Amino acid sequence: MKNAKNQTLYLFTGSYPFGGVETFIENEIKHLASSFKEIIIVPSEDSDYVREVPRNVIVDVSFCILFKDKNRKIRSFFTLTFILGLLKHIKYSFSLTAIRRINSFISDSEIVFKWLKNNNIKENSIIYTYWFNGKTFGAIKFKNKYSRNLRIVSRTHRYDLYDYWFKPPFWPYRQEALNLIDKLYVISQDGIDFLKSKYKAGDNVCLSRLGITDRKTLGLTSKDDILRIVSVANLNRVKRIPLLLKYLRKIAIEKPNLNIEWTHFGDGPEMDILLKELDQMDGNNFKIFLKGRVPNSEIYEYYKNQRVDLFINISESEGVPVSIMEAQSYGKFVIATDVGGTKELILENYGFLIPVNCTFDQFRKALESFIEKKEEYISLANEIRERCIDYYDASKNYTEFTKSLLES
Repeated sequence: MKNAKNQTLYLFTGSYPFGGVETFIENEIKHLASSFKEIIIVPSEDSDYVREVPRNVIVDVSFCILFKDKNRKIRSFFTLTFILGLLKHIKYSFSLTAIRRINSFISDSEIVFKWLKNNNIKENSIIYTYWFNGKTFGAIKFKNKYSRNLRIVSRTHRYDLYDYWFKPPFWPYRQEALNLIDKLYVISQDGIDFLKSKYKAGDNVCLSRLGITDRKTLGLTSKDDILRIVSVANLNRVKRIPLLLKYLRKIAIEKPNLNIEWTHFGDGPEMDILLKELDQMDGNNFKIFLKGRVPNSEIYEYYKNQRVDLFINISESEGVPVSIMEAQSYGKFVIATDVGGTKELILENYGFLIPVNCTFDQFRKALESFIEKKEEYISLANEIRERCIDYYDASKNYTEFTKSLLES
């Protein structure tokens, strides 16, 4: 293994450390920073809100200028690279959506290639793209043309992994990227199985689970007749929080003697939908608390100091939900849709998996099953916490990940 203390890591992110998304990088960056001489974070988008990073981490916003260029994708349509890409994926040329996706992928690839070429990338450095997309392919192309002494690695999560999410279902240059990348770290066994079943994934594709910090404590649970539920998610179409509200509201109407308190952490484009629904709420047995986007530390404090009985996630697509890990690390029982690697988090008696397109009856059955044996399930809190930490402890997982990064 090479000496990480003498190496530079270039980390391409979506927006981290800007804004409030990609929160799972917050745990990982601490472990990386303790092992590398320096880390240069290269986000695609910036904002006024900047999270704190370790002292040897540099945030280079120069790539944001290239990424934000409104005309770059239009210009890309008139390049030889795009024509070659279209010919490579000629069977998708019937779809305007596919053509745009190919062009977007190539445009992202080209600006990463350009940025790396213009920034005097240090020999023996590692280029790490947090998402397995066009930017990754640009880094691979740069290495192949200019330097064999770079290593290109990436993580893959959900949208950048499960191409059946798209219509038509494909990622441009996927097999080529799998063949040429030095290492691809997949966050779930389900993701590994998908790549092996659809593509010729080799030994350079490996499992590397995400991680959370062990707070070494169990959260509180209700001691009265109130059922307290928490959800944590961005308010976008995929997470289906308005559907969760609809289902909980319907249960509250059907069961007037059941008192429900639902707290949601997260913000996004569907907040207006929730607020509109709240204006039409009636009844006294269903209370809702919308906390908006808050730092992870505030969610941890909530689990530690407030009573929570149940965590719910009904997303229609996931990689492996860190929000579920965080809830389980405080011993919380979970109801979640069986998507992506979610099933790897939830063992029998530690939670319920429901179908991705769950009907109201299926959701109600799961909730009623929890209520019927609430005390029994709550008594398993320590087992839930211990199993979660065994698989998803940040210190262990990111130490192993860092070690793997430096392997030749």
